[in-house]
Amino acid sequence: MTGVNVLSVAPPAAKRKFDIEWMTTLGLIHAADRLEPLLNAAVKNGTPPHALVDQLREAEYVGREGRQGQRRRGIVDPTLPTRRREQPSTS
Repeated sequence: MTGVNVLSVAPPAAKRKFDIEWMTTLGLIHAADRLEPLLNAAVKNGTPPHALVDQLREAEYVGREGRQGQRRRGIVDPTLPTRRREQPSTS
């Protein structure tokens, strides 16, 4: 049985858009952001599929760790919605 390199032909743009939306829906926001460039590099360099999955996993991990570190240090991302804290009533 011969193996087929699934990355030898990049999927059409519509399929990639669906994949990115699907990943975002699953909460894999950081991996979805990196899918396009990582997939392009994988096709160009002949990266095996398991290595691409590892790169996407690493992108998601690093992205999440970065957000958690920012929260711990009190750094706020201006692109994210904020919750307003209710001021205690002084009356």
